[in-house]
Amino acid sequence: MMYPRLKLARNLLKDDGVIFISIDDNEQANLKKLCDEMFGEENFVGNIIWKNVTDNNPTNIATEHESIVVFAKNKDSLENTWKSKVSKIKDILVELGNQLTSDIKDKSELQVTYSKWFRENKNQLSSLDRYKYIDNDGVYTGSQSVHNPGKEGYRYDILHPSTNLPCKQPLMGYRFPEETIQKLLQEG
Repeated sequence: MMYPRLKLARNLLKDDGVIFISIDDNEQANLKKLCDEMFGEENFVGNIIWKNVTDNNPTNIATEHESIVVFAKNKDSLENTWKSKVSKIKDILVELGNQLTSDIKDKSELQVTYSKWFRENKNQLSSLDRYKYIDNDGVYTGSQSVHNPGKEGYRYDILHPSTNLPCKQPLMGYRFPEETIQKLLQEG
């Protein structure tokens, strides 16, 4: 049943086309052999392991992933490095940050100039729209790594270095105890 569909899919691909096939462990080995025959072993791009569900009631061994088998019609026609739209946007932000920090030395003027550009281009920034700050080292985002995901975390005040006022706490509290945060702050 898979053979005619794979043959059709292969014929529909452009020379630089790639196919991603999601499959569970039961048929992954058979699919790989079939694709080796259909596309050629030399056109195997890779096998992606996709974590999908967590079963808290396994009978023996819980399988919590699927495989995504990836083949190219002609692997030699592929770009060496695959870059997403987000990667290109990152490059633009880094370049803009470098340009602005070399042209503008005043910290507040730097932020005002960048904020104006940011507002004008926000709809093109995709998932990088959180990179709304700039200083002499370039563009950056407020860190999300101290936020506690999913459950109530630690609660304490962290004082802003310039205003000496307490910073707004994350919705679910901090991920780390206060001693750990203080150590991280001292390390920069």
